[in-house]
Amino acid sequence: MNKKHIPMEELYPVMAEKIADGGEVTFTVSGISMQPMVFNRRDTVTIRKHNGKLKKYDIPFYRRDDGSFILHRVIKLQKNGNYTCRGDNQWEKEFDVRDDQIIGVVTAFTRYEKTVDVNLSKGYKFYCRLWPWVHFLKPCYKYFVKFKNLFK
Repeated sequence: MNKKHIPMEELYPVMAEKIADGGEVTFTVSGISMQPMVFNRRDTVTIRKHNGKLKKYDIPFYRRDDGSFILHRVIKLQKNGNYTCRGDNQWEKEFDVRDDQIIGVVTAFTRYEKTVDVNLSKGYKFYCRLWPWVHFLKPCYKYFVKFKNLFK
């Protein structure tokens, strides 16, 4: 199968209409911010319209005010009703993501031809709760290894 790269700006009107009508859209991700969950230009995500407020660990697909399209995980619900989001492979938090920016929310992803339903998979739910801790400990491990190598 030949794959063709189509910019998100061109796909967006069709996607937004499909999602607004209650449908779902599946597309190949671009970028490394959500690794190791999904990998750049290899894995796909399926998004649907979100109903109501998002919850912690949901993954909204949203458009920033500058026009860029983002797929990041909700890590905190803010008191003002907005969200704090961050990619699984990133350190920087994005504050004040608003409901009006959200196009849809991830309901499933496919990697290595295996589809994972984010609402049903116990392994995925475990990953959501474990990964922030593992991600936090990575720099500590790197520092420890560097420190240990000083005494060899």
